[in-house]
Amino acid sequence: ATGADGARYFTGRIRMEDTFGAGSRDSDTLEIFDELLRYHQDSPFKFLTQARMLALKREWDKANMMLEKADPGFCPGETDAIRGWIHLHREPPDLEGAVRCYSKAIDAAPRDEKFLLARARLLIRMAKYPEARRDLDRAIEISPSHHQLYRERGFLLADHLKEVPQAIEDLEQVVRLMGDQETDFAVRSKINSLRK
Repeated sequence: ATGADGARYFTGRIRMEDTFGAGSRDSDTLEIFDELLRYHQDSPFKFLTQARMLALKREWDKANMMLEKADPGFCPGETDAIRGWIHLHREPPDLEGAVRCYSKAIDAAPRDEKFLLARARLLIRMAKYPEARRDLDRAIEISPSHHQLYRERGFLLADHLKEVPQAIEDLEQVVRLMGDQETDFAVRSKINSLRK
């Protein structure tokens, strides 16, 4: 998927997955999707966008109705990924259901590193650390300049798999990719603590 609609949609998607629950950032994400719908009503992203907006508003049934209208062949894996996100954020969360949905998304779009990252985060939450590591390794092979992948793997290696040298290397790669000024405090702090 390309073009201005695609760029807007994927900016919103990334923001939605990385910052869910961060208050004003949810409203910023809604604004991105709302603009896409307002000015591009015939966009092929229309139903996916509406589904994401409704999910952010926690209108789960309506979101699922929009997903039924979306063309699954248009943006492979996207409908399953949104379903996974819904499983994850409902009360109570259905982590197994979310993993199944993200696995379907990965089957449909095996080179989309964001689906692998989403499933890896779920697997970490479920204490399935080796499986999460495999997803992150694969995602890094696909997208070696995506700093978030190294950050996620670095913390996984440091906190759960106790692979300190590789964890330091991954977190230092985050600094290299983001630049010294842009790297968040948690990454710097973790590097310092691992070097002691």
